[in-house]
Amino acid sequence: MMVLTQEVIRQLLAQTFILLVIPNLAFGSRILAYVVTPSYSHQVVFRPLWRELSLRGHNVTLLTTHPMNDPALTNLTEIDLSSSYEVMSRGLSKVLTSEVNPFTSMRIYIDTFNDVMDHQMRHPFVQDLLNNPSMEFDVFLLESMMAPAVAFAKRFECPLVGFTSLPAIETLNNYMGVPTHPVLYPDVLLPFDKAETLPERVISLVYQLFMQLVTDFYVHPIQNVAIERYFGKGYGTVHEHVANTSLMIVNTNSVLGRSRPMVPTVVQVGGINRAPPKPLAELLKTILDTSTDGFIYFSLGSNVKSKDLPPQTREVLLEAFAELPYRILWKFELDDLPKKPENVIISRWFPQTDVLKHPNIKLFITQGGLQSMEEAIFEGVPMVGMPVFADQPGNVQKMVRKGFGLYVNIWGLEKGALKQAVVEVIENPTYRSKVREASRLALDQPIGALELAVWWVEYVIRHKGATHFQSPLRHISWCQYLLLDVIAVLLLVIVLFLTVTYISIRIITKYIRKVLFQPKFKSE
Repeated sequence: MMVLTQEVIRQLLAQTFILLVIPNLAFGSRILAYVVTPSYSHQVVFRPLWRELSLRGHNVTLLTTHPMNDPALTNLTEIDLSSSYEVMSRGLSKVLTSEVNPFTSMRIYIDTFNDVMDHQMRHPFVQDLLNNPSMEFDVFLLESMMAPAVAFAKRFECPLVGFTSLPAIETLNNYMGVPTHPVLYPDVLLPFDKAETLPERVISLVYQLFMQLVTDFYVHPIQNVAIERYFGKGYGTVHEHVANTSLMIVNTNSVLGRSRPMVPTVVQVGGINRAPPKPLAELLKTILDTSTDGFIYFSLGSNVKSKDLPPQTREVLLEAFAELPYRILWKFELDDLPKKPENVIISRWFPQTDVLKHPNIKLFITQGGLQSMEEAIFEGVPMVGMPVFADQPGNVQKMVRKGFGLYVNIWGLEKGALKQAVVEVIENPTYRSKVREASRLALDQPIGALELAVWWVEYVIRHKGATHFQSPLRHISWCQYLLLDVIAVLLLVIVLFLTVTYISIRIITKYIRKVLFQPKFKSE
């Protein structure tokens, strides 16, 4: 039996320090991470990853538009790019306040994204980072793999890891070697998640081909020029960098999204930012606890501002809410809302996750953002979706198809349609039952999403990349993938065979006619 003397305790503490601390110090790597998009919903998803990597002893340099400013994270250095919010807001104002056609939206997105990147790359701190010869990193993590910032991997001679807070668009899946199919897997930006009808199949095929052409012949040339402008000559092209990506981390969950074949270099981490519940502020807790008939939570997310909705749309919302027997929590970006009914409570911000966890919640009215919908599903809350732009229409379509809620068109919103959808989802227990079942399935995972993401990042660091996992699809042409060259050869063989057969038949026929009929002519 061991006697715990002071000397023994001191030795045990020393051994514990060696086992727990020294490995982190020895393995502590230099990580550069860049979250491009000026949107809180894009930034917040991977915050737990930066936090966990820094707490595990890695030195993390993070370029972000929404810094955490947590003094406890001594290994985390944040470069504040929040000034690019203004550039983003100015560029997307037309898309977020009115309904525009998809081609106009696409052009606005591309131009705005390029403006944001230009603004960020010219930032003094980014320029210092870029031009500092003493800077070295072991891995570079980048949101949105189509950005000219991919050349940071070449600049620091380190592996590239991509990540996205949304499901990857099919163009990016093509570059990562993920098998794609326009009928089985329509692009996430299309307003349907399954191409079941003939028009949908045609639209999906044409859209994917069109987007591939736009990416290859419009987007990439612009970004290649930007690479040369910011980094200089000899830093390659966007396509070359994306083709050499070691890993892509995607905020998706197979249960909540699509069941599709994946490759080892694509890691799904849906729910990575899911956190334990936090206590509500006293006033908010009282409001929710006393909502004995239940309450509805209404939020259009971080990109779409309720204050910017057309006056007519706001008026319809207020009229519909006034006639409902429930308390309404509305995330509204102003302190005053004219004609607000007594049952409507507004605030510039609500702790969304904790509100969705409250037992009195009846319904979540959402714009259809992926993070918002995932949070609702994880907490078993049915929804009414009012999508505005980007991936939101497709997300809401999936939600409706799975039976988690209903869709309402926010453009030309009608009071009767909104009320009918709200009452149907709340009073029909089928919606809540289905979303709770999905929650149980989605949360039943062998390993947590955060642990999985951390393990794979450290795997790439340990092995200086993960090119050995690359799909062979990344290194063959579209002609080879679609077997167009094989089909062409087979068609050529068939044509040659038919031609030879036809000529042979003609020759044989001519010969037979000559043999059979020529003597008769002579005798006559």
